[in-house]
Amino acid sequence: MDPTWGLSKNVLHNRHKIQRFVKYVTFKLGHQFDPDIITLKMQLYFTLNCEERNEMIKKLRTQVSTKLLPLQKDILRVKTVGALDSKPMRKFYKKLIYYMTLHSGMGNPTHDNVYKEVQTALRSIMTDQEVKDYVSRTGSDKRERLNEYSELVAGIRLFNRFCGKSGEGIDDVPKMLRKALAAMLQELQKLLLNIMQRVNVLTTILDIHYLPKRMKSNTYELYLVNPPAGVTVLDVERIKKLLVMYRQYEIFVRQIMARMTKIEDREEEISEKLKKMYDRINDSVQYKIAVPAYQVFPMFRELAKIWFRMQEEALLLSKYNDMLVSLSIYVKQIVYPEYERQDWVIEQLLGGRQPQTDADRMRESSEVPLVPSEDPEFKLVTTEQLDFIRKVDFEFKCALFCYQVHEQSISTRQCEED
Repeated sequence: MDPTWGLSKNVLHNRHKIQRFVKYVTFKLGHQFDPDIITLKMQLYFTLNCEERNEMIKKLRTQVSTKLLPLQKDILRVKTVGALDSKPMRKFYKKLIYYMTLHSGMGNPTHDNVYKEVQTALRSIMTDQEVKDYVSRTGSDKRERLNEYSELVAGIRLFNRFCGKSGEGIDDVPKMLRKALAAMLQELQKLLLNIMQRVNVLTTILDIHYLPKRMKSNTYELYLVNPPAGVTVLDVERIKKLLVMYRQYEIFVRQIMARMTKIEDREEEISEKLKKMYDRINDSVQYKIAVPAYQVFPMFRELAKIWFRMQEEALLLSKYNDMLVSLSIYVKQIVYPEYERQDWVIEQLLGGRQPQTDADRMRESSEVPLVPSEDPEFKLVTTEQLDFIRKVDFEFKCALFCYQVHEQSISTRQCEED
C-alpha cells in the first residue's frame, strides 16, 4: 500500500522492484517486536475481533450453544422415557434440568437448591404425560419446543426472584454489569491518559525536528533538522514508528470506550424493560387463584428474552475487556536493542521542551488558511480514487502527519484516517 515502493498492477512485471519489496518484507518479518510490526499485529487482531455488535453477540452465543450441543443432541435422540417415575424418566428429567439451567446461564445445576428450583419450574409447565408426548415428536419440533420450555422455565425463575421467593444461583446481572462498567471505564481513562502522554511527547519531538523544505514551486519535502549529538537517523525513525503505534493504540482504546458507553446506555434501557415486564406479569397474576397458560406463558418467555439481552451486554463487556488485555500485551512486546537508550533518545530529542497536546497544536494552526484557488498545484485526492486502496478488502487505520505551510507560518497538526 505504500506508494513509495512503486508497486501497482501496472508494474508487477518489474522484477527488480518486486525482489526489493520481498527482501524488505522478509527483513521486517525477522523483527517481530519492532513498533511497525506490532502496529500491524494490533490492526489485524482488532479487525478480526471487533466486528459489528450483533455479529459479535451472535458469535458469543454460538460459543455457548456449541458447548451444550452434545447434551441437546442427547435429549433430542430420546424416543421413549418408559413408565412414570421410572429410571429412564428420571434420567431424562435430569438432562432437561441440566440443559435448561445451563442454556439460561442462571446457576449451576449440580447445586441442589438450583436443581430443585429448576425442577419445580419445569414440572409446573410439563407433566409426566407431556414429557412422553414431547419425546414422541419429530427432531425439529423437539428442538424448537426445547428452547421454548427453556425460556419458560427461565422466565418463571426470574419472576420468582423478582418477587423475592427464590432465584437460587441467579446472578444480579444488571448490578454486576453497572459495577464492572464503572470500574473498567475508570481504568480506561487512566490508560488513555498514559497513552496520550506518550503520544504528546513523541509528536512534539517530530514537530521540533522535522521541517518542510521547498523543493520546487509549492512542492515540499520534510527533512530532519538539528538532531542532538549521539542521536542517529534510525533513532528518529523509531520515534516515528512508536508514535504511529501509540496513535493506533489510542484509536482502538477510544473505539472500545465508545462501545462500552453504549453498553451503559443499553443496560439502563434493558433494566427499564425488565421492570415493566415484571410489573405486567405481576398485575396479571396478583390476587388470582389461576391464570390461563396462554395468557401468562408468553410473558414469562418475554421476560427471559429481555434478561438474555442483559446477559449479552455482559458477554460483550467481557469480550471488550479481553481485547484490551490483548492489545496491551502487543504494546508490551516492543523490544529495543538497548532498552535504556530509548528513554535517553527521547530525552535528548525533546531537549527539555514542554510536550504539546493535540489541543495546543490545533490552537496554533487554527488561524492558518488553506486557499486551494491560490495554489495552482492543489489537488484533492480521496481514497476512492486510488486503486491500490480501493481494492484492499480490510479496514485501514493509521496516524498521519499533516503539515500546513502558508508563507512564513509553519504549523503541525495530527490527523487520523479510518
